[in-house]
Amino acid sequence: MIHVLLHVVDGFAKELEIYREDSGRVQRAIAPEDLQLMIL
Repeated sequence: MIHVLLHVVDGFAKELEIYREDSGRVQRAIAPEDLQLMIL
């Protein structure tokens, strides 16, 4: 599984973090339709 985290500070996007659960390298671009929104 690949995680995409958007870090927001004071209402502004600060960092976009993309990583795999197994610490491997992300091999291809992520298609927008493959994303699932989770608000924590």
